[in-house]
Amino acid sequence: MAIAKQHDKENGSRPRHRTVEAALFVILVLVHLFPLWYFDYFPSQDGPAHLNNASIILGYDEPGNDHLRQYFLISPHPEPNWSGHLLLAGMMRFVSPLTAEKILLGVYVLLFPLLVRYALACIRPDVGFLAVLVFPFIYGYPLHLGLYNFSLGLALFFLPLGYLLKHGDRINVPRTLALALMLVVLYFSHFVALLAAGLAIGVITVWRLAAGWLEARREGGSASPWGLFRRMALGPLAALLLPSLLVLFFLERQGARHVAGNSIRQLALSAAGLLSLVSFHPREQICTWALSALFFLVTILLFAVRLRRRELGRREALLAAAAAFGLVYLLAPSKMSGGAVINERLMLFPFLMLILWFGTAAWRGAARAGIQAAAVVLALALFGMHLQDYSRINESLEEYMSASELVEPRSTLLPLSFSHQGHTRQGRVLTQRFGPFLHAGAYIAAERNLVDLKNYEATTGHFPVLYRPELDPYTHIGVDHGLERQPPRARFIDYAERTGGRVDYVLLWGVRDRQRYLEPTLEIMDQLHEGYELAHTSSPRGLAQLWRRKDL
Repeated sequence: MAIAKQHDKENGSRPRHRTVEAALFVILVLVHLFPLWYFDYFPSQDGPAHLNNASIILGYDEPGNDHLRQYFLISPHPEPNWSGHLLLAGMMRFVSPLTAEKILLGVYVLLFPLLVRYALACIRPDVGFLAVLVFPFIYGYPLHLGLYNFSLGLALFFLPLGYLLKHGDRINVPRTLALALMLVVLYFSHFVALLAAGLAIGVITVWRLAAGWLEARREGGSASPWGLFRRMALGPLAALLLPSLLVLFFLERQGARHVAGNSIRQLALSAAGLLSLVSFHPREQICTWALSALFFLVTILLFAVRLRRRELGRREALLAAAAAFGLVYLLAPSKMSGGAVINERLMLFPFLMLILWFGTAAWRGAARAGIQAAAVVLALALFGMHLQDYSRINESLEEYMSASELVEPRSTLLPLSFSHQGHTRQGRVLTQRFGPFLHAGAYIAAERNLVDLKNYEATTGHFPVLYRPELDPYTHIGVDHGLERQPPRARFIDYAERTGGRVDYVLLWGVRDRQRYLEPTLEIMDQLHEGYELAHTSSPRGLAQLWRRKDL
């Protein structure tokens, strides 16, 4: 029996209301697709690196790309970050890297609300309108960090979950195999998304099993525990077997090294303000606190009604899963097995599970309209703030990319950022929570078929592309792990002598007056004047300088 299968038709919306709600949903999807195609660049920190590594995968075995094979290896392991890279690489056979990025992000923007709506429809046919609650989550902090694989996993998380909710106790062998396949796809999207799906499936299955046993006891039945387990839990748990083996294999290679997160108090405050949706400036917290309050209010009201009517039962499996996610979020490390911002990712899942739990109730009248109105207003308010920031960042990215045509294909480029966040003409930072210019050199590398000597993915060990250890710039050029500092610390003048590699071009970005006389900056400028010549200075602000090796 599926969770909350019971459906009171009298409490459902009339067809006209559903048509209006469906139209609103379509309009919101189209609105959220708009910035991907209006702006040349989507502002993200790690997104350019994903494009660059997809281009490496695509061109690795092609004749004439000896420079890629000299610096990089393709991982032979089933890394949990393959899906986004393979999708990008496949699209790059036909379109430019920037267009491939837009298509990938467009797929995410479409899939996220559609799969939430699918999961809701698997609970009740009249609660699809609740999918409007997910729109404020689409352009969140993880996406602006460039966590494209995780973002795809976040959307795909709802596919196996909806499938389980739809089929309930009827998970036979074919459906078990289908569920297992969905979870394997989720693993190759992102490790955290798979673990989240495993936790949700586990909690829901155990809750349903316990509820089924209690129901049998109350009705005086004699169902055996093994019979209940085989009917209600064997299929979902069997579907988790292969993905669990992939997880164990990954942990065996990467280890379980971790870094403790913030205090539980700080994490609770961050979750209360939904800070995983704050990307650019603190003013966004006006919307995120309001959204968190909306979730809290709806949760309290629905739980109070169920408690008063003594209707707590199987449907609360989704509430239990949301609570389990909240507990895991509070106890999880901030970094583990080479992955970072774990708490910020996990923060999203309790709220997303609550959307599904809200779908176990019949909503009508003012409550139905109020939830939709509040969600739409908050989604559009956040979206409007983002558009302003996208415009400012795109202006600076165009200046950054002005040197692209001057870099010879199949050469090497060392991008050094002195201003990861970027600055306005008045000196204010463009964004306070991520660095859209930290890895922006990867855009040039992807377009010009270059070796990016600041390819962070290739040094982590859990992405499809790896540096050859003897040439890894993070080891042989970065001083005291300084390639990504502000100002950076780098010794590249004798890189060729020490490793057999080369640094053909150096791209400086955002050197500010107060940084010019710092020791790391002076060291970099001394090396440039010794072995390089200035080939380009961007306009109008001169923020980008391209230096070319003198003997090139």
